Amino acid sequence: KAQVQRLRYEAADFQFKYGYSIPVHVLAKRIADIAQVNTQSASMRPLATVCILIGVDDEKGPQVFKVDCAGHYLPFFGTASGSKEQEAVNFLERGGEEMREYD
Repeated sequence: KAQVQRLRYEAADFQFKYGYSIPVHVLAKRIADIAQVNTQSASMRPLATVCILIGVDDEKGPQVFKVDCAGHYLPFFGTASGSKEQEAVNFLERGGEEMREYD
């Protein structure tokens, strides 16, 4: 819940400052930077969450980013998270070529 609130805050702040919606890759980098700062200090406990951000950018088109609690963020064509992550990733790898054709 805390990470979602922070994502909303960052998106609203960007919209207020610059007058347009925040691009997905900028939001992913911003939340990854914040998550990485939490791992540097012993007094701050990192959030043990994985965040999947999906959006459509005017310039770059559809984008999917996965942000983990250590501050890594990576772009994907399709990804999964959770208890059945490996099964879902295997399914996406088998059908991934078909998804790229829609690009």
